[in-house]
Amino acid sequence: MPRLFKNVGYEQYFQNEEESSKTINYLVNTTKDIIKGYQNTYFQHSNGNIETDICVIPDGKVLDVKSVNVHCSNMVSWVLKIKTLLHLDYDDFSCVACSQLDGTGLFVGTIILPDVLPRISENMTFEAQIAGFPLWIDFFATEEETVKCFKDGIGIANGTIWPVRYLKYLFTKDKTEEETKQVCSKDLKHKINLVRATIKSAQLVWDDKFYMVYVDTTFGELPLYFPKEMANGHVPVVGEEIVSDVIIQLDVGILEREGAKYDDESLYELFLDAIETSGGTRLNNALADDCKYNSEWASPDYSFYDNKKDIMKRMDDIIDARKNYDDMRVGGKITKVIGFKDDTIDHKFNIGDKCILFSNYVDKCWECAFFLKLENEKIKKIYITTDSNYIFDVNKQENNDDNEIGRED
Repeated sequence: MPRLFKNVGYEQYFQNEEESSKTINYLVNTTKDIIKGYQNTYFQHSNGNIETDICVIPDGKVLDVKSVNVHCSNMVSWVLKIKTLLHLDYDDFSCVACSQLDGTGLFVGTIILPDVLPRISENMTFEAQIAGFPLWIDFFATEEETVKCFKDGIGIANGTIWPVRYLKYLFTKDKTEEETKQVCSKDLKHKINLVRATIKSAQLVWDDKFYMVYVDTTFGELPLYFPKEMANGHVPVVGEEIVSDVIIQLDVGILEREGAKYDDESLYELFLDAIETSGGTRLNNALADDCKYNSEWASPDYSFYDNKKDIMKRMDDIIDARKNYDDMRVGGKITKVIGFKDDTIDHKFNIGDKCILFSNYVDKCWECAFFLKLENEKIKKIYITTDSNYIFDVNKQENNDDNEIGRED
């Protein structure tokens, strides 16, 4: 996101392709902090509290650079809930509309280092370090002066973060939520938030050429970073109000410095992400080299694979096939076996065994269940069953109002 380089004084290093290439090569060769994602690796270079994150896919001796982002580290983190997933990209950044855990408040945030998370989805909760990057900023000594800056005197309450462009489109007549998501994912200006807040602290940083200003919002403290000239000669004062267009970054990597996790819970979340959205590529580091894949769900030609390369290709093919049907929305749920309709029938899996139910929302039925055998932080075996004898622990208000495979309402 080149517009943020100016906020930290790095625009000269990324002003053109030649300078960007020199900078990236230098940072990669001198950086000691390396964070492993599920499919990518992040080289994180720190200069004081300015962090440059270079996302690469290691390929032999060649580094395939996917993206470069800058961030400012600090001691502020928020625990958030994703209301709407606007843009998903594990190679660069993901854009989400977030609320507080109780559902109040709303802003659009940009998740950086997203590949350290096994899954990014609506209604999930997560913690991230917060940094705001103004595109412009105005200062007001009193509330009356602040109100005057809004057209016709109509404004937003002090402490509010307001995703103006996102909300404006969301509430436009004849626009469905899905249409809103599509527009907002393509037009990334929708990730900008209008912020009105009171200054808690302000100081010059980085050779006194930039401001770090903390403001009070309903979500908590929000640190803002911007060049001195953006203030147009004004010196920020504690107690003043600010109004600003702000890009808010959510750094999930700073809290996961050990990188991607391969515990049981994370592996199931990662696999669910693969079958719903991202395909087999993200499973590269999670699958054992000799992983086995058995499926009762597929035709004989696609029912068995015995190496991770073919398994990842099969997962990609499943995702691609679904994309050909506009009305074929699918989803999954991590659950477990809680019983059998007929105890006298032999079964491969037992009560308590964890699995992922895969659903077809159009036909309103669970199509199959994925059972994973995990060993040494790897997925050792994938078994897909369509056996309707299993009963699963599923909330009956979700998806298809039932806990059996193959049931149609």
